[in-house]
Amino acid sequence: MSPLPRLCLEHPANAGWLNRLRGDAPAPSFAWPGEVADPYQGCGSHPDVVEWLWDRLGASLGKKARAVICGTPALLDPRTGILLAVALGTIYAVRARGGMVPPGYASTHTYSGGETLDLAAIAGAGWVFGRYEKAEAEWLAG
Repeated sequence: MSPLPRLCLEHPANAGWLNRLRGDAPAPSFAWPGEVADPYQGCGSHPDVVEWLWDRLGASLGKKARAVICGTPALLDPRTGILLAVALGTIYAVRARGGMVPPGYASTHTYSGGETLDLAAIAGAGWVFGRYEKAEAEWLAG
């Protein structure tokens, strides 16, 4: 049996997310969901977001794609260790197939407090805010 993948810390595709999620921590932390006391409710994101991310979007990738990065639920490409989706409180971000923003999707989000989160500035082109649509799972599966 091959070892489970880990987050590829050196890959440039992960650098922006690691900087964003790390905050003031000296180094990014990695954990499997089973190593966290309550990953669905105790990692700063709404449990429905975590459930959608891991159990629906990541269903075709398997449990080996689930990870907790710097305390944040995420999905990894099980072959490369590159981030594919990240929970962000009550919303989530997902890497779109082909690096293009699909019609109807947005790469920026303004929170009620006024902060705007720009996924392209954080992680590069092709990241969008999820809409709980089946097509998103197909992006990750294919």
